[in-house]
Amino acid sequence: MLIDTTLREGAQLFGNYMTAADKLEIVRRLVEIGIEEVEIGWVGQKGLRSLVKKVQHMTGISQLSLWCPCRVRDIFAASGLGIKRINIGVPVSDQHLRCRLKMTRKELYSRVEIVCQTAFTCGFTQISLGLEDFSRADRHCALELSKFAVERGVSRIRLSDTLGLLTPTQMGKHVQLFSETLDAEIGVHCHNDFGMATANTITALQSGASWGDVSVLGIGERSGIASLEEVAAYRALCTGEDIYELKNIRTLSKQVAEHAQIPIPRTKPVVGQDIFATESGLHVHAALCDPTMFEPYDPKITASTRTLGIGAKSGLGAIREATKHLGITLSPAILHIILDKVHMASRNAGRPLETSEFHAVVKKMAQKNPAHADS
Repeated sequence: MLIDTTLREGAQLFGNYMTAADKLEIVRRLVEIGIEEVEIGWVGQKGLRSLVKKVQHMTGISQLSLWCPCRVRDIFAASGLGIKRINIGVPVSDQHLRCRLKMTRKELYSRVEIVCQTAFTCGFTQISLGLEDFSRADRHCALELSKFAVERGVSRIRLSDTLGLLTPTQMGKHVQLFSETLDAEIGVHCHNDFGMATANTITALQSGASWGDVSVLGIGERSGIASLEEVAAYRALCTGEDIYELKNIRTLSKQVAEHAQIPIPRTKPVVGQDIFATESGLHVHAALCDPTMFEPYDPKITASTRTLGIGAKSGLGAIREATKHLGITLSPAILHIILDKVHMASRNAGRPLETSEFHAVVKKMAQKNPAHADS
């Protein structure tokens, strides 16, 4: 299952300021896709109470959760919002304990116990404990703290690779250890500093984790986290589980890109403009014969469009198939001439030919050589 944290982690992206209307629309789209949990924000965030009230009236709303530091006063501040799931973050590496919290491990245990007791007293029914900077923490100490927390009612332990240091192999081993040892659900929060967040999240889910954090376009601190569109599409299309509705995922990604003022690379997996565009001869020929040879899924599933370019990279086979699609059959001699003209025109333009330009070349040659054409 996925926890979308676009409104919490994503809101921390440098320079990202979303309006209340932006946030509400993002939640609507997430609900349409079928994301199981939405982390609506963090304690003290401006406009949070109003947003929660509006979201709770949506039809088919996902589970809502709220992020909170491991402090009693913040638990009190979070109470009364009508949210029953709270995600408490606590640093577990020696560096964070020493420099940030300035406390010993014994003091950390006491803090966790008091905060969890307070959360239950305040009416929260599900508590998730996020182990911040887990990838640089002592594994034994992190596991013992998790056991301690689970014994006090915590239902989910969230392993946070805060600096994106883990590989999929390492992530899989850690998740397997924690899931086999603890009587609690395991979640992961994978940062993308070295480009492994999506792979780490998918591996974690395949290794025993019940939850994976994602955000739209992977936005968040620094390089962000695992991308919602990548993880959701992989789970929906490659695992045999029909669990997410992907037809609006491109629209959602474009909206978030506009709100956050970031471009979507044209080759961005799942939502990039040109991920189903090809112009090399082999691939165009194959796509004209059977698109599934070089496409992992039907572009229509994500409201994408297939684009086949004819240009300087095209081969004779692609030219032949493309002319057939125009309803014109030409002799091999004319096809070779068309191929040369297409290559020249494409090089001069510095791009593949537009469909109309290719049609013009073919029709012109067919008209000049009627004896070699059958239309």
